[in-house]
Amino acid sequence: MAKQIHDAQQRRQVLAVMGQGCEVHVAADCAGVTEEDVYETIYHDRHFMLRFRKARHRAEVSMLNYIHEAAKDPKNWRAAAWLLERINPDRFGLRRANTVTNKQFQQVLNNLVGNIVDAVDDPKICVKLLECTQQTLEPGDTK
Repeated sequence: MAKQIHDAQQRRQVLAVMGQGCEVHVAADCAGVTEEDVYETIYHDRHFMLRFRKARHRAEVSMLNYIHEAAKDPKNWRAAAWLLERINPDRFGLRRANTVTNKQFQQVLNNLVGNIVDAVDDPKICVKLLECTQQTLEPGDTK
C-alpha cells in the first residue's frame, strides 16, 4: 500500500534523480521507496509536488540546452534536425513516400464529406454524415 514519503533524505533523493531526467520508478528505487509512494506524496504535499515538477522540467531544459549548444556548430546540424523532428513531427518528421499527415488527412476527409453533403438533399442524412465524420476525426478513435 502506498504511503507518503516523510524522510527528508528520501525526498531529496527522489528530486535529485528526477532532476537528472530519470523516470519516476528509477527515482523511487534510488530513494528506497515505491513509485506509488512518490505519487502519494505528490498527491498530499503540494510543496513536494511543485519541487517534483520543477526537477522534471529542469532535466528537460538541461537536455534541450545541450542540443541547442551542439546545434550552434554547423558540423552538428544533425542535433538541430533531430530536435525539429521531435518538436514538430508533422512539419519536420521523416515520412515514407506517399504518406500524409493527420492534418492533411482531415482536410481531405472534410472536403470529401463537404462535397457529399452538398450533393445530398436529405438534411437527416447530411447531419448523420457530419456526425460520423466528426467521430472519425476525434483523437483516440480506433475505429
